[in-house]
Amino acid sequence: TRSVLTVGEESLAKSIQRLGEVDFFSVVTRKPRICDFKPVVVEVAIARFLDKSQSEEQSSQLLRFANRVPLQFDKASCAITKAVESVNWRSYGLAQSKNSIPQGPYVIAVSVTSPFIKFKNASKETIDASDELVEEIRLALMRAGQKLGRHIRRETKAADLERKLQHIEKFGPILVD
Repeated sequence: TRSVLTVGEESLAKSIQRLGEVDFFSVVTRKPRICDFKPVVVEVAIARFLDKSQSEEQSSQLLRFANRVPLQFDKASCAITKAVESVNWRSYGLAQSKNSIPQGPYVIAVSVTSPFIKFKNASKETIDASDELVEEIRLALMRAGQKLGRHIRRETKAADLERKLQHIEKFGPILVD
């Protein structure tokens, strides 16, 4: 994997921040692993937009990269899409229909870097979905999802505390009297 450069946290952050103002951002880079007898490095970035104009029912954006090149077509049969759909995003606080990409104002960027990426066709728009590669991507997604879940739980806890304080302030004078 020394011969191939990864995208990197800074570059992923810059590219995602061009899409809109970000509330939460997390990048996970897995150590190089051997998948299908080939070295692979997986990077995952998850961001939540501050602008909530994107409805909760709308699917998140999925950005796929292979060796720093964006994959724009034939999403359905790609290893990256299969890995994103296999993660249970509800356990991290995101809305998700069964076997689909999570819903809401989120961007999920996945970069697979390897000197020997196995593509499905000659146009190089779809990474072949081997079980080992899907599992490696899935592990990186789950680690980034855990960071997002902690952030969402902290926000929920703070909002709940604020709501309780407002309730006490509202009824406090009545109880004192």
